[in-house]
Amino acid sequence: MVAAEMTDCQTLTRGGGVAPGESGSTTQAVDAGLSRALREALEAWHRGASAAGGSVERSFMVAGYPVRLHFAGPALVPRITRALAHLSVANGIEPELTIYLGDAASTGMDLTPISELAGATPAGAGWIHLGNRGRARFQPAFNMLNLLDLALGVGLLWVADARELPYWETSSPLRYMFHWWMEGHERQLVHAGAVGTRAGGVLLVGKAGSGKSTAALSCLESRLEFGGDDYQLVSLQPFPFAFSLYNSAKLEPDNIQRFPHLRPAVANADRLAEEKAIVFIYESYPNKVSPGFPVRGVLVPSVTHRRETRVIPTSPASALAALAPSTIFQLRDPGQRALEKMARLLEQVPSFTLELGTDLPEIPGVISRLLEQL
Repeated sequence: MVAAEMTDCQTLTRGGGVAPGESGSTTQAVDAGLSRALREALEAWHRGASAAGGSVERSFMVAGYPVRLHFAGPALVPRITRALAHLSVANGIEPELTIYLGDAASTGMDLTPISELAGATPAGAGWIHLGNRGRARFQPAFNMLNLLDLALGVGLLWVADARELPYWETSSPLRYMFHWWMEGHERQLVHAGAVGTRAGGVLLVGKAGSGKSTAALSCLESRLEFGGDDYQLVSLQPFPFAFSLYNSAKLEPDNIQRFPHLRPAVANADRLAEEKAIVFIYESYPNKVSPGFPVRGVLVPSVTHRRETRVIPTSPASALAALAPSTIFQLRDPGQRALEKMARLLEQVPSFTLELGTDLPEIPGVISRLLEQL
């Protein structure tokens, strides 16, 4: 499955990968290093799966592409798959992206040498940008390794202990992997929510606390469908389209009281002193989660203290200022290509400020009337 060893793993470059103008031999060394790193990681994964009693497979259709997840034992399965449940498909479909997942605590997998290689930077959180071949990231605070060979369409996620996976990783799992791989498949991951119908919808963009979650969750009792709370995969051709990625929503604990019908669905109710409230919408509203829709407009939520909600036209530049910084920060990428794609999106659809009022049931009506006009 993985290319044979050609050189030592230490040839992987740290930081920026292969710079323009470097020799072909350097590129080959980097590619061979990635091949070896992935091969060794997969060998460890197979040993771990055997120790955990076998593997568990789950398949999903992500933005039009079949993706298969192979878990070494069951420990990570519920922590990864709940947010993706609305995209689930039968395992028989041949995948274009395959990801192997496991944790050390339940399997005995030891990827420490590879993790140390990926994390050998002064800042602690290691990135390896491997030219056109692959990507890697190690997060030492959580002992988490993401490793992806773009050429093979094969990745690996390793964590020290599935029980210690941060709540934001369970609500938006594998986002780095999806971002890296979808970048080469005309899909751009953006930090945005989305609501709409099959005929079309809107992206909700802005930094944390801007009102994206409030706007999206207020639509659950309306004719509008939930496309997502925090992340979307957006394509631009032949027209802008938002693919749902996660069915999860995150709310500040104090804000959950505004949505009393969601209180029984909070997945981490016993940990709200340290975490945001997580709700997996598909589990409570399976018919309200949309797989995606054409993008008719972009809304920049703004919380007000007025009762009424209203929509005001704004410029593409203002919408880009709300969308781009949080997207690039969330993805931890240099962001030039992502920035260009976001700018092109905002050239194709109109942008508006959504002034959110205190009367939550009014919000979906305002959005619906806007969509009727677009």
